[in-house]
Amino acid sequence: MLTTRRDLLAGAGALGIAAAMPAWAQTAPGDRQATLLLDTIASELLTDFPETAAGLGIDTGPRAALRSRFGDRSHEADAKRAQRCAARLAELRAFDRRGLSPATALDLETRETPLGHQIHELSDLLERKHP
Repeated sequence: MLTTRRDLLAGAGALGIAAAMPAWAQTAPGDRQATLLLDTIASELLTDFPETAAGLGIDTGPRAALRSRFGDRSHEADAKRAQRCAARLAELRAFDRRGLSPATALDLETRETPLGHQIHELSDLLERKHP
């Protein structure tokens, strides 16, 4: 199953919304750090693909500048995205899940698969651009 960039960013947007509403779920001591990590990942994804903010309806307020930008689709930008994605995935996998609420632990786990797919897709794209 291939995860599209749209699916990945929609998931990141949903995580951002979920992270903004911690009162909706019971929190545990480690949830704050996990939420900060997920927020950072979502922000980095929006930086990589700023045009997606409009599709998610979050190109207002502090993110209004994203409305006038497009993501860089060059080979170099793809290579940098692949590196950042691998680093994000390593951070998620290394995060200590002890002390997390079940919902936050699930949020971390559900971000791993799309990031793995994105790394694979970017690797394929880089190979096609420069075999």
